[in-house]
Amino acid sequence: MTFTLEIDAATCIRCGKCAKVCPSQVIVQQEPGGPVSVPRPADCIRCGHCVAVCPTASVRHGLFPPETVHSADRTLLPSPEALMLLCRTRRSNRAFSRKPVPHEKLLQILEAAHRAPTASNRQQVAFTLVTDPEKLRFVSRFTLDTFTAVARKLENPLLRPLLRRIAPDAYRYLPSFHRMQREYERGNDMILRGATALILIHTPRDNAFGTIDSNLAYQNGSLMAEALGVELPLPGACAVCGPSDNAAGGPQTALPYAYVKISDGCDRFCSYCTIPFIRGRYRSFPLERVRAEVAAHAAAGVREVVLIAQDTGRWGEDFEEPSTLAELVSTLAEEFPDVWLRVMYLQPEGVTDDYLEAVAAHGNVCPYFDIPLQHVD
Repeated sequence: MTFTLEIDAATCIRCGKCAKVCPSQVIVQQEPGGPVSVPRPADCIRCGHCVAVCPTASVRHGLFPPETVHSADRTLLPSPEALMLLCRTRRSNRAFSRKPVPHEKLLQILEAAHRAPTASNRQQVAFTLVTDPEKLRFVSRFTLDTFTAVARKLENPLLRPLLRRIAPDAYRYLPSFHRMQREYERGNDMILRGATALILIHTPRDNAFGTIDSNLAYQNGSLMAEALGVELPLPGACAVCGPSDNAAGGPQTALPYAYVKISDGCDRFCSYCTIPFIRGRYRSFPLERVRAEVAAHAAAGVREVVLIAQDTGRWGEDFEEPSTLAELVSTLAEEFPDVWLRVMYLQPEGVTDDYLEAVAAHGNVCPYFDIPLQHVD
């Protein structure tokens, strides 16, 4: 990006403030009271500090024109005593109100989070606001499924001896994983705890300071939430996640395809395979969960979604009202006509007449049949 950066010598009072605050030493003043120059404008990191600090508006920066720079009335800032009171009284609050958070307050929280500083002023922090109850339930269920999968690995008799040596601390979380699952089955969500709004803070995968930048944004947003009387928990841990989410709510990806898992586990107990011991018994993921993941990928520009599982052909047969892979594929194909669908990891009996008819009836379902040879008897 090219832009202009220069000093208006006619109005500059040579106070040197711009040179002192410049983190990259792009602006230089050789001696106190001397002229101010910009010998290396290409090294500017576009932080805007020089423009903000200049008392005479003599710094002319192409990215910060005069109409975008406003003076702040610092008498409106909270007193040290008021700020210290806020710091002392902040607590995690998980006793959420069932009332929706007013949209205006959510926007204020997002604005405060957006104003947080970022490393090298890259401003790559993005926000996903989730208020749809179905999507909130999906987040809780997805998180619990992840914890359940971890618990199964930790408790697997084949893996336990190794995992206890390389990850002994992980076992102290097992009781919590099981308790959260039990409570969820009783209707008590210990993940989001009935929250009516969720803000996801994220950065691109290649941002080396993404976790730090996201934490800074969280702190700004949480302070605004406190000031607005909006209950929120304080984070106990931060994680660097997989594919980053974009502001529209879907995962960013550099690839034209993405994988969506439609079930987990297996009931076959083949003599050569340990999947049932590692992943547990077969369980299909609900249609709404699969649909939400496909929708997120489609919104991110993915052209082909690959449906995977240990045994895709059995999808839906374990539901209270059984369904089929043919119904799943038909539903997705009709809802996402611009996305190619490909199904992998079929076993011979999963290639039913209904499934073949579903493939033939939808032009966006790839006529591709991935049937591992070891399952042929």
